Amino acid sequence: MGACHALVVPLTFGSLDGMPAGWLIRGAPEAEALSLQFRTAWTRFARTGEPGWPAYEPVAATTHLFDVEPSDVGDPEAASRALWSERGFPVFEP
Repeated sequence: MGACHALVVPLTFGSLDGMPAGWLIRGAPEAEALSLQFRTAWTRFARTGEPGWPAYEPVAATTHLFDVEPSDVGDPEAASRALWSERGFPVFEP
């Protein structure tokens, strides 16, 4: 399914049976585990200020990936950022 707009909302609140999440997830066992990861991280962050992984530092660009097996990886989007860094974006002025 890839990146699906707003799918994180039902995963964050554990409301996987409601609509439209029910249409998209359809009881996938991975969804329950992912939802638990999200809720655990948010609760830990609210309680302690720490979500459970290292803080982002631009030099290392360590990023936490939520997945069946969550992991902290170094700069997972380095190639994409390098590609876009060569593209200039003019300031939008309406």
